[in-house]
Amino acid sequence: MLDDKCKFCVQKVQNLPGVSTLRVTPYRDTDFGNYKCKARNKLGFQHITIKLRQDKTKRHKIADAVDGGKGMHCTKPKDMLVISVIVLVVASVVFLLVFDVVCHVTRNKGVLNRLIRRRNRHRKYSTLTAKDKTNSTETQDQENSTEKEHAAP
Repeated sequence: MLDDKCKFCVQKVQNLPGVSTLRVTPYRDTDFGNYKCKARNKLGFQHITIKLRQDKTKRHKIADAVDGGKGMHCTKPKDMLVISVIVLVVASVVFLLVFDVVCHVTRNKGVLNRLIRRRNRHRKYSTLTAKDKTNSTETQDQENSTEKEHAAP
């Protein structure tokens, strides 16, 4: 009997009169040998011994087979460590963002609150410097015009 893992490995079943072919990949060397096949239906019961052998003329796809500790397998086990680390990092970032928004809304504290304060301070500073530049330009224009009036007599 083939292992339960190999039920997904059956690639082709071909029934011709007198000959049945079952193609199984990937396989282990221990899979080859004699098997007792039993069949029962309304007409009765029959059993026969069959020999599963390797067809060396057919090339099997090696990419589909994964070499595990107990031979070849159909699928590669997923590396859950990488996935779990990514999920943990994303969950931590989302938790911190939610926590910071709650702190901002309820207590006016947190990183978001500091960023908003800094932005507002920067806006006020840039507005004040713009006003200072405008005032200094107007003052210089007035000084220049008064100097011209005094120098022109």
